[in-house]
Amino acid sequence: MHIIIDNQIRIYFDHYKEYKDLLVWDSIVNDMDLRFNYNDKVWYTYTTDTNLEYMLNNNTFIITPITVKLDDPRIQSIVNKHQLRAQSIVLSRLTSKEFVKYCKSIPSNTIDTKLDDFLLDFQKESVLKSVYNLIHFNGSIIAHATGLGKTVQSISISKICKELLGITHIVFITLNSVISGYTDEINKFAPELNPYMINNGVKSYKNSKKKMYTFLEFLDIHKCIVTNYENIIAMYNRDMFFSEFKNNNVLLVFDEASKLKNDKTKTYSIYTDIINKLRQDNNVYLLLMTGTPYENDLKDFYNLLKFCINTKFNDKEFYKMFVVNDYRYYYGKKQYMPVGNKNMLMFNKTFSQFYTRKSLKDVSDQLPEKTELNRFIEVDKTQQKLMNMLEIIFDMYVMEKNLGWLDKKDLRKMVTSLYRIIASDPIALKSSDSTILKFAKETNPELDMIKLIPNNYKSNKLKELIELLHEIDINNNKVLIFTQWTSVQDVIYKEIVKVFGIEPYRIYGEVSSKDRGEILKQFNSNNEVNVLIGTDAMAYGVNLPDVDYLIEYDIPWNPSKRIQRTNRIYRLSSQRKKVIIDLINEYEQPVFEVMNRKIQGFQISVDGEDIESIDYNSVELDEKHTLLKKLLRR
Repeated sequence: MHIIIDNQIRIYFDHYKEYKDLLVWDSIVNDMDLRFNYNDKVWYTYTTDTNLEYMLNNNTFIITPITVKLDDPRIQSIVNKHQLRAQSIVLSRLTSKEFVKYCKSIPSNTIDTKLDDFLLDFQKESVLKSVYNLIHFNGSIIAHATGLGKTVQSISISKICKELLGITHIVFITLNSVISGYTDEINKFAPELNPYMINNGVKSYKNSKKKMYTFLEFLDIHKCIVTNYENIIAMYNRDMFFSEFKNNNVLLVFDEASKLKNDKTKTYSIYTDIINKLRQDNNVYLLLMTGTPYENDLKDFYNLLKFCINTKFNDKEFYKMFVVNDYRYYYGKKQYMPVGNKNMLMFNKTFSQFYTRKSLKDVSDQLPEKTELNRFIEVDKTQQKLMNMLEIIFDMYVMEKNLGWLDKKDLRKMVTSLYRIIASDPIALKSSDSTILKFAKETNPELDMIKLIPNNYKSNKLKELIELLHEIDINNNKVLIFTQWTSVQDVIYKEIVKVFGIEPYRIYGEVSSKDRGEILKQFNSNNEVNVLIGTDAMAYGVNLPDVDYLIEYDIPWNPSKRIQRTNRIYRLSSQRKKVIIDLINEYEQPVFEVMNRKIQGFQISVDGEDIESIDYNSVELDEKHTLLKKLLRR
């Protein structure tokens, strides 16, 4: 199905060579609604034949067009009349925005009437734009904030594409912990897809006679499958993925697609290989869903786009245009260490055509009221002693193991976990299996850090948490507490049992998907125990709209993790007021500031917000804000 309006014109312009002042150029970009064509390295905008004639006659172009691509050959006369340097005159399709507008204006019995009634208005626009991208680029990304219904949108898109693109096979790929819930959603909103759930590994591919099918043979039998990332990788590694599979139209839907953010990982390379091989004999369409396409680095988002969109991307140009390098340090092969990003608003204008995005701000009128509070907590004497001792031990370890040649980034990784545990709750060190702690104890018993922790020790943060729970009144309000480690989870659990006489619910990585669902069910229905302590194992795919308070006992160092945590309770399906509280130790405060900076980078590059108070075109390279500067001052 090709939808073309026959008077659309795409006009291309040179880069801003004439405009040395970046502010002037930014003003031109906004005035003319310019977008950047990343591959051709030129700017462009859209207009109509009438508007083009008017602009040319009145000389209203701020900059000179270099190319005019036409949807109607009649416009060639306009081009000749004004002697434009038109490098090519071709038919071009609509932009995604124009596609959405057109779908809403055309008569019945068209794509607009196929939209599901259960979708909200912004979700319908998202579905239309995603369908457009799938038609023209073979891929699209739904990057809505967590809690805005990406799952139901993916189901609606799958239904439309099944008819519009003749999709013959659909694979929904998600996290193992949410396979069952995802399958239930499909059965609820699109039972005609008849999804087959696979959560038992390679055993699932045996038939009644115990014959093993390849993944594609199995897909050809069931047509629609819901599985997880690891399952497909296991079949690939066993050489049991590919088989005779030709002339099909396949839609791959990737839930929690941030797993594909790093193009250096095995997961990324395996799925890239699978898609490339499938495309040799089939039409393959990719739909990615993630609420956090940009986590620590803009490269995360770029990798998702490169994976998803069926067009060529130039990594060298990406680094040139969007990455700030520290030219004092080599990083990898003939490359300097990347330390930041630049031109982030340009990134948004360049790539926003390939994804659909709504932030929580955009739909704030449909979300419950939310209050966010920070409680800053002083470091106690025990934490100070531990941190000083860690510095001594770390220096000894580096010298003893002759690790001075390692990159600073690698050295920092070695102590980051210990640093974070000391900042969160030192008692958790007793459960740590850190190599550095073992080295210290074996080298000199006097360096045993555990001995520095008094038997009756309680951290200031734990005291603050208990005081906070008294203020909240946990008899009448449901509370979700997040921590990074199960060892810290144990500390919190024991203290709540001791002080309040209740046994909080707990979810961590080793809890099975089945048991996790049962725990959540009990927590939601039990009004006598209103406290749930979770690790980041439950930061994805869990919906808790009835929770009133969320407490982050230790702040994540990755802003996307914080978003995933907080949006467990802050969702469209909830009408209850939400309160989110961060407990921030002095040692964590610099991280908190860095995380806020990264969140603002997200707002610029993903949401397109122009935050003028921050200069993203330069980055200080003197490490004055490096959290572990003291430990790495060597």
